[in-house]
Amino acid sequence: MSNADQLTPRKVVADLGVLGSLPVFLAAIYFFVPVPIQEQLALDHQNVQFYTLFTAVYVHASTGHLVANLTGYAIAISYAYWLCLQMERRKWFWGTTGLLLIVVPAVTNAANVVLFGSYLPEVSGLSRGFSGVVGAFGGFLFVVFVFAVRDAYDRNFAQLVGMSLFLLLLVILEFVYAGTIRPVVGGAVVVGIGFQVIGYFYERDPGLPSRRIVGYELIVQIVAAILIILVLSYLIFVLFPSKLVQNGGFVNIFAHGIGFLSGISFSMIYDQLI
Repeated sequence: MSNADQLTPRKVVADLGVLGSLPVFLAAIYFFVPVPIQEQLALDHQNVQFYTLFTAVYVHASTGHLVANLTGYAIAISYAYWLCLQMERRKWFWGTTGLLLIVVPAVTNAANVVLFGSYLPEVSGLSRGFSGVVGAFGGFLFVVFVFAVRDAYDRNFAQLVGMSLFLLLLVILEFVYAGTIRPVVGGAVVVGIGFQVIGYFYERDPGLPSRRIVGYELIVQIVAAILIILVLSYLIFVLFPSKLVQNGGFVNIFAHGIGFLSGISFSMIYDQLI
């Protein structure tokens, strides 16, 4: 890196300040903006105002709703930021973060309009909350983790880890909504991971030098990987709960899923642009 790009403690403090300002902003809206104005900022599927496609994510229905979203955001963004610093990809982190904050609200809320306005018109009420964006940051963390594996090892191993982790997250969804892991689903996941392993060893060139990581560095990487997998698993449990009606409100898992996939897609697209 050039001297202008060198990471300094001042830059890290500034980064953390910017990242921490978003929860403060969301809390300020919830606690200090009058409720009638907040309801005007929320998305009404029967009477869509264009600006609410962007503003609906910044208002919340309850304190618990706000706290849950801020917790998910803090966990996802902190691990993504830490990994990006380790990879010396701070520019990619900030570009992707800005992109997700601008684009994902419109994407998830436009999907809400299509879902509730066209296919579920009987579901009334207002859509609001930051959870779709939290899902996007979860998808971003997923990609950051796979890229970190790629940088530490190689592209083929990163593909193996990424596909295996994605299948693991699907198994978690199976457990949440089926209450168990059905043999056909578990078997399909095992077969899928097995094919990934076979493909990895088949495509791996034994003539290429491989990086050997041992000792303390290996332990650190294993612990870090376990923590990130646990974080992603936690986000899946939070974003896709078994009870879709909580405290009189509907948990929009559709928007959460769109957000997660958007986070994966937009972070990879932006990576190709820089």
